[in-house]
Amino acid sequence: MENTDTLHPIPEQLAFTEKIKKPFALFLFFILKIPTLFWWGVRLEKINCFEATVILPFSKRTQNPFKSIYFAAQSGAAELASGLLATMATEGMGSISTLVTEVSGTYIKKANQPVYFTCLQGEDIRKVVFDSVRDKTPGSIQTKVVGTFKDGTIVSSHLITWSFKSR
Repeated sequence: MENTDTLHPIPEQLAFTEKIKKPFALFLFFILKIPTLFWWGVRLEKINCFEATVILPFSKRTQNPFKSIYFAAQSGAAELASGLLATMATEGMGSISTLVTEVSGTYIKKANQPVYFTCLQGEDIRKVVFDSVRDKTPGSIQTKVVGTFKDGTIVSSHLITWSFKSR
């Protein structure tokens, strides 16, 4: 793999993004890895090698007693948006330990309708994973995930730090 100004995704990473777009593959991913997201009804809106967007519905399963989406559900959906990019970045790179080491969230507006969580750091994540594997050193990256209503109104913002280490 070349390390140029733009780190090009490798075939395994491209294959992951195509596979996870298929409803059955996403269903299996949720059931086997993160069943809470299945319970909450999270859906994949968009994924490519640069960004991912997931939708968290406003429903009885995601709602708190104050008639808004529970902060933990928002945090989980935010983690998924960056986590799909982290998972994609490790595809084809050998055995890599992936861990969330820090999470913080800021809740700006009452989430009383579906929220779209977007992470735009796919290329940055791929570079950290690539450098970690190449240099045989642990790497980490703080990702930003923004939750918005469909009209673009910002609801919440999350910072999620991912750590990567070759095994």
